[in-house]
Amino acid sequence: MTTTTERHLDDALTAIKTRRSVKEYLDTVIPREWIEELLDAAHWAPNHKLTHPWRFHVFSGAGRERLVEARQASVRWAAEKKGQQPSEEELNFARAKCFSSPVVIIVSMVGDGNKITDQENYAGCWWAIEN
Repeated sequence: MTTTTERHLDDALTAIKTRRSVKEYLDTVIPREWIEELLDAAHWAPNHKLTHPWRFHVFSGAGRERLVEARQASVRWAAEKKGQQPSEEELNFARAKCFSSPVVIIVSMVGDGNKITDQENYAGCWWAIEN
């Protein structure tokens, strides 16, 4: 039985306060079980009306190559919207980003025709990411 002097919240608070964004990653294989645990935690995020609007797309190892074409297409689209052509440097950077970490998790959202529900689902996706 937990006493009033025990604080299991300390682990969560420590994780929140010591979390940092890092741009340099080791090329270490991440065990599938760890990824599944993280995605399970994400599924516990609050979401209005229990819509579970998030979708997680996990790419690792050689599977990251599948992202290159999509990421480069996005760079081309953004450049064309400005009436420009993307530079080789921009396209190479897009490719490199796909391989900058051992695992890439992309979060997408199921849209809803109702603007309010769509905004609630968007917020739910961010809560899942935070988890």
